[in-house]
Amino acid sequence: MIAFLAKFPSTNAVVCTGCLLALSTGVAVYLGWKPPDGWFLFVTSFAGVAAAQFTGKRMTQHKAKNAADA
Repeated sequence: MIAFLAKFPSTNAVVCTGCLLALSTGVAVYLGWKPPDGWFLFVTSFAGVAAAQFTGKRMTQHKAKNAADA
């Protein structure tokens, strides 16, 4: 289990979860579900966290690659 968690692509999981959450919310609203107050704020905040994690991870990998190339 520890080895699995060490290799688990957490950034991909967060981005995919955010996409699935937004997609399922859209389908549910289309079918007539009225979300509670603050739900859309939660979904957009989750997407923002996913984007920030993705960007932060790529920036640190980019810096590490440039440092290794120097």
